[in-house]
Amino acid sequence: MERRRELVGWLVVLGLCLVPVAVWAVSPNPARSFQTPAAAARSVGTALGLAGFTAYALNIVLGARLRLVEPLFGGMDRVYRAHRRLGVVALSLLVGHGVLMVAGLRADTLADAFRLTFVGQGWRISLGVVALSLLIGGVLVTLFVPIAHETLVYVQRVLGAVFALGALHALLVPGSKGTSPALRVYLVGVSLVAGAAYLYRSVLGPWAVPRHRYQVAEVNELDPSAHEIVMSPEATPLRFRPGQFAVLTFLRGNVRPDPHPFSIASGASEPNLRVVVKALGDFTSKIGSLAVGATALVEGPYGGFRPLDHPNPTQVWIAGGIGITPFLSMARSIAGQDNQIDLYYCTERKEEAHFLDELFEIADRSPGLRVIPIRRTWIGYITADDIEAASRDVGNKEIFICGPPVMMKALERQFLAMGVPKARIHSEEFTFT
Repeated sequence: MERRRELVGWLVVLGLCLVPVAVWAVSPNPARSFQTPAAAARSVGTALGLAGFTAYALNIVLGARLRLVEPLFGGMDRVYRAHRRLGVVALSLLVGHGVLMVAGLRADTLADAFRLTFVGQGWRISLGVVALSLLIGGVLVTLFVPIAHETLVYVQRVLGAVFALGALHALLVPGSKGTSPALRVYLVGVSLVAGAAYLYRSVLGPWAVPRHRYQVAEVNELDPSAHEIVMSPEATPLRFRPGQFAVLTFLRGNVRPDPHPFSIASGASEPNLRVVVKALGDFTSKIGSLAVGATALVEGPYGGFRPLDHPNPTQVWIAGGIGITPFLSMARSIAGQDNQIDLYYCTERKEEAHFLDELFEIADRSPGLRVIPIRRTWIGYITADDIEAASRDVGNKEIFICGPPVMMKALERQFLAMGVPKARIHSEEFTFT
């Protein structure tokens, strides 16, 4: 189901990117020609530019964390996965646009190309070159430079602002838009939608985005690298389904006030909100110093990783380390469910299985839940064969995996090689940059 929804989202994106190309192709455009190599380069470059500009605009929309977009892709993690991939697609199309348009100038040398681009074509063209250069630099930084999550967020905000330069270039350069009012209207509309999404998330976010206010009630150290944060609502609590996540921003709490996604660990009927934080970066490594009484702004909930809502009640849950968090919320909410579930709780060492005793107590009260602890130091990494041997007939069960990306990908490959239908394998990752 999630993959079908993700496909729907990509088809919508593809269709929206092809619309301006199709409108340009049928418009009475005297500049469209394939009679000479230079003219053909300019024509193909124009088509790539129209598709790339639209992809860039849609990428800003996907990055704005809009609730109405999430159902198209079947989960916010898939929206952000599409956001990352579409960014690369947009960059590739726009680079192709720039290269072909320069080739269409029939420059003999790079110096001639530079002169013709920046001097001979006017400031509108130069504006596009500057925007493309900034886009290339920003995307390369996000893909290949090991910088902190907070820095990546700011880089992406800058890339959103760079879109304004590209929009001015696209709308002010004379060409096919002059002979096709429909194309001009479409490009203006796309620009306005992207601009509104950017303003909503990056500029007006603190005031426009709905958030619930909580107060930090407890900061419990599970081990030196993991903490449980317990928050009590100041007013209306967040309503969520077990397995979902929220985006938290802590104010005046000895940590940076930057938004970060965390799986919700509390049961659906609990009055307090709980998250478990593993020290994996600059922000999370300082979470232990979070002050009790600090304000927490909670945005959400997001995510389609909800096994208890799946129509197939026979399931296998596989948690790797901190990936136990969404399953913990599900286990705490399982009362009254008739699911038959095997929960594999995989950690490096016994000491890291912080919630094992509570899970065993829940399993004692819930006949359909079986908890199976796995220690890498005892038996090595868990495999699909191990799970088949213990759970049997996994091909007819729903498999839900949450943990390190390497673990999720490895297990998915193994299950597929075993013959488990891909539609029965569900996973969720929380890498949003």
